[in-house]
Amino acid sequence: MLSKTNFCCTDERDVMAKFDALDRKQAVIAGMEAHVCAMQAALGLTDHGYECFFVQDASGSQRSSDHAAAIERLRMNNVQIVTTEMVMFEWLKRADVPEFRELLKIVKSV
Repeated sequence: MLSKTNFCCTDERDVMAKFDALDRKQAVIAGMEAHVCAMQAALGLTDHGYECFFVQDASGSQRSSDHAAAIERLRMNNVQIVTTEMVMFEWLKRADVPEFRELLKIVKSV
């Protein structure tokens, strides 16, 4: 677990070393206060060469105008805006696996 005091996690000491150690160049971002920490994380990771995906329906802000402004800014900075369902099915990749039926139950119940 990492604790942080900077709004942007990439400004914290040693955080980028931990991301880089994962040996991946994509990040999926979700979280509260979309217009503060979550947005700054996506922008910071983009600045460090990561391809970022911001999960619009798994993020939020107290005011809808702040959330909308964050989404607009992220789009303008080459962060891909996605939904939870998009991410789940991209990760799953196939419909002929048992996990697909389980995932479908969850999606249909929402």
